[in-house]
Amino acid sequence: MTDLLKQHAGFFRRSAALVYDALVLFAVYFLVTAIAIALNEGENVSSAWLRLFFLVTTYLFFSWFWLHGGQTLGMRAWRLRLVDKNGRPPTLKAVTVRFIAAIVSWTACGLGHIWMLIDTRKLAWHDRLSQTFVVLDNAHDPATVLSDDTPQ
Repeated sequence: MTDLLKQHAGFFRRSAALVYDALVLFAVYFLVTAIAIALNEGENVSSAWLRLFFLVTTYLFFSWFWLHGGQTLGMRAWRLRLVDKNGRPPTLKAVTVRFIAAIVSWTACGLGHIWMLIDTRKLAWHDRLSQTFVVLDNAHDPATVLSDDTPQ
C-alpha cells in the first residue's frame, strides 16, 4: 500500500500543475475575448456563445494533452502523468468522463479536488469516476498504479 501511495500524485503538486494550466488557458481566453470585442466594435461581449467557446476550448485543451502523452503543460512541469487503471494512456471516453466529473468536483466549491487530502489513495472525485489517475511521471508502471487488492 505504501508504494501505491507514493505513485499517486498528491494535492499540492496536482494543484500547482493546475495553476500552470490555468495560466495558459487564461491567456487563450484573453486573446479570444480581445478578438471578440474587436469584432463587436469595441463593445462588451457577454454572449452565451463565448462562454460555450471557453468550455469547449478548455475541454479540447485538457483532452488533447491527456490523449497525446497523458500530460498537460502543467503536468509536464510538475512531472505528472494521467493513466488509466492499467497504467496505460486514457481513452477518449475516459478523458471525457474525467472532464465532466472535474466540472462537478469544482462546482461543489472544489470539494471534489480537496477530497484528495482525506482520501487514502490521494484520489479526487474525478479520478474515481473516470477510473483515471494522476501519478508521478517516473512511477507509471502498470503493476504499481492500481492493484486488484487495493480497496476501492
